Amino acid sequence: MIARFRYRLDLCAPLRLADKTYTHREGLLLRYGSGDGSFAWAEASPLPGFSKETLEDVMYARVSDIPDHLPSLRFALDSLRQFPVLPFDSLPFVPVNALIGSAAPDEMMRQAEAAVTVGFKTIKVKIGRSFTDECVFLESFVDRHPHIRLRLDANASWSLRDAIDRLPRLAEFKPEYLEQPVAGTDDLMALARVAPVPIAADESVRSHADAKRLLKDGGVRVLVLKPMMIGWWADTIAILEDAYRRDVACVITSSLESAVGRRITAAFAARYAPLGHAHGLATGTLFSRDVILKPDPIRNGAFHPETVAELDPTILEPVP
Repeated sequence: MIARFRYRLDLCAPLRLADKTYTHREGLLLRYGSGDGSFAWAEASPLPGFSKETLEDVMYARVSDIPDHLPSLRFALDSLRQFPVLPFDSLPFVPVNALIGSAAPDEMMRQAEAAVTVGFKTIKVKIGRSFTDECVFLESFVDRHPHIRLRLDANASWSLRDAIDRLPRLAEFKPEYLEQPVAGTDDLMALARVAPVPIAADESVRSHADAKRLLKDGGVRVLVLKPMMIGWWADTIAILEDAYRRDVACVITSSLESAVGRRITAAFAARYAPLGHAHGLATGTLFSRDVILKPDPIRNGAFHPETVAELDPTILEPVP
């Protein structure tokens, strides 16, 4: 039997993604009772402003026949099917990137130094607030830590003209990639064909069809995949296979969901994604409190997949 629980998590500080600012996150957890007293947990949490579905859509949907427009619920049900056969004890560790928010240069450096100190070997820097401040930080950080891999994410906040003008300066920092600097897929593909740094698609990849279009064009060099926004596990696996046949890298990331979703996505990445580069699963520190009592099992820059357990009942609200 599947039971549904709603949650609300407050963020430690307001988070701006594209043109939306988040102060909290709401989502849905599914609990399946096996009949022997044990439970399996999964998550279906659309992200407002990015997902086409809403939380209300998934809260009351029938699980016997899930339509295409409810990918997060498809992801959750597949997770419940997969968990009994996932070999958690032998899953490899998943390298992950630290996340640095756009702020004053001193604050960005404080966050970055803290990440390096605890073992992160890749950092992802949110940019788009103040290009001047961000370049001051990037120049200083690269000078101090030339061995740390660098990723940049503009969250679709620039025009195509701005992106073309700014890319030569960003190329000086030799980032692994610049993620979704412009909103439209056509503009993204046009930019990727001429960019002096690899361009990654994030908001432009929400389905296998989206991925096929980008791969056929050939300019984008990285696909950032959010399994909860794509749907069935098989759909994300198909994108991974298509991408690597074309020598395009894939980064598996969360979509600002709870610790339940992050653990499931980490297990997926450990089982199916290449682990030669970092993935985007170290977002638990954005929340002041989470649904799982233990912090994410991230050590020395790697997520150690483990089963979902010890949920905080005071955060969960049963859905009738």
